[in-house]
Amino acid sequence: PGNVRELENVMERVVSLATPGAEVDVPDLPPEVRGADAEEATDRTDLPFHEAKGRAVDRFERAYLRDLLARHEGNISAAAREAGMDRKTIHRLLDKHGLDARELGDG
Repeated sequence: PGNVRELENVMERVVSLATPGAEVDVPDLPPEVRGADAEEATDRTDLPFHEAKGRAVDRFERAYLRDLLARHEGNISAAAREAGMDRKTIHRLLDKHGLDARELGDG
């Protein structure tokens, strides 16, 4: 993560998604925290289908949001129009992935 708030968002998300009492390991962290090599390791075929698919979808959503909001300088309305989504969906995805539109627009 690029700053303390992003790290807090990532940790809150990991904790909220973790099974109570379960150990959180590196594969449970978002790719932006693990690094590029670890991101490639999420394309694993030894996982149950739905888990592997969920990881791939999460990775796609994060990359899509980053690129989309960078193109629109963090403007959620413009990004939503281009994506064919409503603003509420963009906000939900940003929250899901612990991303901030303003920070993505600075990139």
